[in-house]
Amino acid sequence: ENAAFAKNWTQFLKFVEELAFVEINFHKLFVYAFDLRPHLYNVLIQNQYFLDARLKDHCLYNGKYIDVVIYAKLA
Repeated sequence: ENAAFAKNWTQFLKFVEELAFVEINFHKLFVYAFDLRPHLYNVLIQNQYFLDARLKDHCLYNGKYIDVVIYAKLA
């Protein structure tokens, strides 16, 4: 299950990066994520994304304040 998740996310990221960096000439991509799925972060790191920011207690989710993490990649 985790291998399929990582494979699918990696394919998705490659598609988005090709579009953003090559076709549109973006300088930076970022992923804004509620801190609920830590298994996603390893996939991002494996694809050369870095932790750009952590917004502490940024969102209310199920009655609890949670962080938002932002991972980024430069062209």
